[in-house]
Amino acid sequence: MRHILVSIVFLFVFLFAFIGSVSAIVFPDFGSCLNPRIAASQVNSGTNHGVVGSSTAYSGTDSIYRLSDGNVLQCLCQDNGDGIQTIWFRASSMTQEDSAYLLANGWIYVPTGSA
Repeated sequence: MRHILVSIVFLFVFLFAFIGSVSAIVFPDFGSCLNPRIAASQVNSGTNHGVVGSSTAYSGTDSIYRLSDGNVLQCLCQDNGDGIQTIWFRASSMTQEDSAYLLANGWIYVPTGSA
């Protein structure tokens, strides 16, 4: 009986320690390029569009949807019919732990999206 009680106490201590160290990132609802929730704030057509993480210059129509919380949905419809959806998550209020988690899981940090 004593071993069971010690095991239960150990389990609770372990679970509370683990739960306390997990960071909860709240992702905004970006919508999607297939069904944007708002009107595009900017639409650019042409041959020199960029996408984060790629050095390719794309040709087509680039639509920008600015959400009220400072986040952005970028929808690039290429002339060849392919599409690329990019979400820009405003990270200014994010903790260093949350930023490190996102970077470790494939997100790319961009100090400014002006380029």
